[in-house]
Amino acid sequence: MIDDQPPPGDSCRPSAIFWAVGLALLVANFVRAWPIHLAFVFVTTTDLGWALGTDTLIADGWVPARDFSYFYGLLALVIDRAWFAALGRTPEAQAGLFAVCNLAVFAGMVAFARGVKFGRSARLLMLVALPFAVMPNIYPSPVHGLESALLAVGLGLQALGRPGAALVPAVLVVFVKPSIGYLFCGLLTTQILFLGTEPCLLLRVRRLAPAGLTAAVCVSGLVAWFGVEPLMKTLFPVAAITTYAAENYGFFFGVGRRFWLPDRPTPAYYFFTYAGFWVVSTLVLLVGGVRLIRAARDPRVFSVVTCLVLHLTFVVFLFGNDGSWIYDSVVLLLGVCGVAAMRLRGPTPTWAARILYRFVLPGLVLAGSASTWMEGLRFWNGLVPSPDTGGLFALPEDAAGWRAIRNAGREKPVLFLGRTYAPAVLFPELTAPRGWYLLPPSALPVEVEQIRSQIRMADRIVVPSYVSDVRLDVWPAFREEMAAFALEAQYPSFEVYRRRLAPAGRGKPGTVGG
Repeated sequence: MIDDQPPPGDSCRPSAIFWAVGLALLVANFVRAWPIHLAFVFVTTTDLGWALGTDTLIADGWVPARDFSYFYGLLALVIDRAWFAALGRTPEAQAGLFAVCNLAVFAGMVAFARGVKFGRSARLLMLVALPFAVMPNIYPSPVHGLESALLAVGLGLQALGRPGAALVPAVLVVFVKPSIGYLFCGLLTTQILFLGTEPCLLLRVRRLAPAGLTAAVCVSGLVAWFGVEPLMKTLFPVAAITTYAAENYGFFFGVGRRFWLPDRPTPAYYFFTYAGFWVVSTLVLLVGGVRLIRAARDPRVFSVVTCLVLHLTFVVFLFGNDGSWIYDSVVLLLGVCGVAAMRLRGPTPTWAARILYRFVLPGLVLAGSASTWMEGLRFWNGLVPSPDTGGLFALPEDAAGWRAIRNAGREKPVLFLGRTYAPAVLFPELTAPRGWYLLPPSALPVEVEQIRSQIRMADRIVVPSYVSDVRLDVWPAFREEMAAFALEAQYPSFEVYRRRLAPAGRGKPGTVGG
């Protein structure tokens, strides 16, 4: 039988084998996802490319939230600027930043396991779910990777009984992605001021000093670089709230409902995707975490309760579309592993608890991982790096079409009408909207007018077809300008439109030119 009693004293420090297995899983997961990190269709059309575009704009002197729409934290842009300046503004460099974030997540998880004193069952659950915690596919953007890394490190320090130190990464979360970080700071401050062991209130307040200094440095530095107004707009992102409402986001009644209740739910869906593990773990964390609240003066217990509060807040208020579950995965996993460690540590854990934590949860996460791993391997088989796509992984048909597009761009203006500026950064033969990630509720009037001007100057327009509901060519604001173009060619991931200088129908499908 597995012994869930942690070893006495400092011997509960994770062993070298534990570290080795965890790092091996991280490396394997990263290698599996490499073609996704460098997928042509993702870098040019999704969140994966916006950091490349915004870094170019900032290097050119543009100011976020003033010259282009942006509602994440400004500190993320500063980190991007430093990283790309050192390693180059490339998708490969961005993938390296994701790898660093994954290592930080793992270090935070190990610290949490040591602080809560995980037994063997909790450690096993954490290991098998490790790829799940560091994003089963990839981080959508550096912002999400940095947020996960800082949250994991903060929770790890909190579990080790160092809430003052944990408050520093919590403050940094606020300046990277101002949402759940505010609540994390509030919980840690409450723990320091009202649940601390120091008899003098002044001593407790002094533990807030490092975080206060961190906040002061961030505010002064960001104001000096970007100005007061952009900092205020990103620290209190009203535009993000407006966008969430306009896009019908939400866990219970919005489009996020499709994650836990798809149109045609089947047992296989819940077993072979992360939905089953995610839903069951949420219920386990809710029931187990509520029972722990009465012992919250214990720093280890309070760290698990913190996971509960953060996760429930995310579900109720911050859950977006049906893919948003990945943003909170590390918090949920640490919380449920913490509940498992404390539940199985008791003198007489029930047989139901043993089955749940030793077999059901590990089984669900392994089954859910299988489909994700197979998807990653499919990218290795279906996509190939091509010089026509700048070394990005693409379907051969897309690569051939892209070669023709780049050649056409050397003769006459070609506009890639996507949501980010990344295509123009990677392929100077083209132009693209100079912005962050264009969304109808948050797009600035100046951005809309710039795109209208680009459409009027273009000879050809490339429209990504990978995600049909994000196409800019159907925006009412561009309807008049788009009326001058007709479909010229179609490829698996994009369509090509050409200004109608000749009768409609000129040119053959699948070709560019004529």
